Amino acid sequence: MIGAGLYGIEHKIPLPDELKGNAYNQDAIERIPSSLHEAILTWKESDVVKEVLGEDVAKHYLHAAQSEQNDFDSYVTTWERSRYFEQS
Repeated sequence: MIGAGLYGIEHKIPLPDELKGNAYNQDAIERIPSSLHEAILTWKESDVVKEVLGEDVAKHYLHAAQSEQNDFDSYVTTWERSRYFEQS
């Protein structure tokens, strides 16, 4: 967080306007990724991450997230077993 803040200051990135009302009902604001898969895609494309953390650390975190996503994707849930086993 501190690195991201310093990056914004150094690159003179303006703060967004103050948000009034319920943020969940706002369509015009930039959203953060809602899944690990989306976060991985965003992370891979981010030059800020590489600059703030360094290439090696950024790759390490990317690898860890990809490993976690791969483990999750390979797990078959009870719901999937019951739903698709019954259909076959």
